[in-house]
Amino acid sequence: MAWRTTKNRRQGGGELGTEAEPDGNSRILVAYFSQTGNTEEAAREIQTVAGGDLFEITVVNAYPNSYQATVDRAREELDNNARPALSSSVSNMENYDVILLGYPIWWHTEPMAVNTFLESYDLTGKTILSFCTSGGSSISESMPDIREIAGARGASVGTGLTANSLSESTIQNWLNENGVR
Repeated sequence: MAWRTTKNRRQGGGELGTEAEPDGNSRILVAYFSQTGNTEEAAREIQTVAGGDLFEITVVNAYPNSYQATVDRAREELDNNARPALSSSVSNMENYDVILLGYPIWWHTEPMAVNTFLESYDLTGKTILSFCTSGGSSISESMPDIREIAGARGASVGTGLTANSLSESTIQNWLNENGVR
């Protein structure tokens, strides 16, 4: 399925953010947050198998390019249970039944921007399947938070996938295990 984004412009020409618009009758949204490109690559591989629309979760105040500065900011956000403002949003979230939600593991859990994303929508009746990229942690460390936050918004949460090394069969098995295919 195709996807498109529209860029919202501030008066004076600055970009305010992007908004996803479902194309046709898509029921799967592959939403991801990626700092270095690893999670984006995993999201694209998953979309190739699962289909659906691709959406990047972006923040208003971009993370620094410096690894250490990003680590420090991520730790501060986690310690403060922060909810960074997002510069992207999904229009017509009601059109989706399944959200394949990707993120890197930062400090043994999902980035706080992912929590902002989940808390931004009514997820009643939707299924959330998380996938992560990580240098050493598995998806299981982030799943309690995802279950709590998504559950409070009305979603059911399936099993997660650590997506550091993907194959079509790994993705297909994960989708089948969760009743998506």
